[in-house]
Amino acid sequence: MSFTKLEEFIFTKMSETKLPGLSAAIVKGDEVIWAKAFGFRDLEHGLAATPHTLYGIGSVTKSFTALSIMQLADAFFGANRPASRSKSATLTEQTGHLNGANRPPRISLDGRSGDCRGGSAGQPKAIKSL
Repeated sequence: MSFTKLEEFIFTKMSETKLPGLSAAIVKGDEVIWAKAFGFRDLEHGLAATPHTLYGIGSVTKSFTALSIMQLADAFFGANRPASRSKSATLTEQTGHLNGANRPPRISLDGRSGDCRGGSAGQPKAIKSL
């Protein structure tokens, strides 16, 4: 099976977006039928990407976790019911960071803790020039 068109597509998109490296695989059943790496995993040291290169995906995992929680919650008891008897926040609000629960303290530019949300009507406070 030829994957030439797929490889051409990947090269084109990498060039257009200036993506330095990418690893991809196609799985059929339990078998990897195609795996290839493109570009670099480390530009600074000129290290090529491999099909086994691990990439950091940052905060994207939060989206997967929230989706999994919501699917389970909806299947068992409905996602828009309160998550516990003691709190009125639903799982939808908690996973979407919509209820303000467990908000970490805010830190100002000078390192002091405090509420930096701003003045009236939630408008941000002006930042003094340094």
